[in-house]
Formats: sequence, C-alpha cells, structure tokens
Amino acid sequence: MKIGSYGGVVFQVTDKVAETFRDMQFSSAANYAEHAVHGGDAVREFTGFPNDRISFSIILSAFQGVNPDREINNLLKMMKSKKSYVLVIGQRIYGDWTLEALSNDIQYTYKDGTCVQCETGLTLYGKVKI
Repeated sequence: MKIGSYGGVVFQVTDKVAETFRDMQFSSAANYAEHAVHGGDAVREFTGFPNDRISFSIILSAFQGVNPDREINNLLKMMKSKKSYVLVIGQRIYGDWTLEALSNDIQYTYKDGTCVQCETGLTLYGKVKI
C-alpha cells in the first residue's frame, strides 16, 4: 500500500517492501524586525514569512526489501539537482519542496562495506500548501 511520496521516493508497505517515514515535523515562523525608539519602547514590525521546513526520517533496510545505497544515491542526486519535488502524504499534497539536508546513520553493513540498513534524515525547504 502506498502511503505517500517525495519525488521518486515512494513511502510504501507491501508484502515485499517496507519504506516508511517517522518523526515528521513541520516548522513555520514569522519574521519581525525590532526598531529602537529614542526615549520609548521598541516597536516590532512584521517583515514577512520565511519558507517552512519539514523534517523526517526513513529507515532504508535490505531486510525490508529496500536497497539503501541506491536510495541514498537517489536522494543525493535529488538534493544536488536543486529542484523542488512534490511531497504527498496519503491523499494530501503538501506542495513543492527542495531537499535541503540529508543525514545517514549507517546501522549495519556487509563485510565489503555495503550498507544493509540505515536511518536517513531529510530536511525539506518550501511552503506548506494550505
């Protein structure tokens, strides 16, 4: 069953493959500038909204039918392309997001150094589609 996707990465659970996300966090903010007033209290001025961020982890495991090295290489290519990709979770389309950061916690390897399982953290940069 397909749970969602980000670009070419499909979050799914089937009888042969399990590739899902966890610990998803959304962060949004508002920017304000503070202006000093001679002899009075400072005044705050709204200056806009910076882009939002979404972060989450995925477990890439050969034990669950995923080739971790191939997925990591695909994610690196996506990040280095500087392109935005659509994030979909369930039926909801969250809009276009750029892969800003990628981290890999290698948990198991074969004796030749090939990754068997890792936890990969993604940080996406964009605007939540409301």
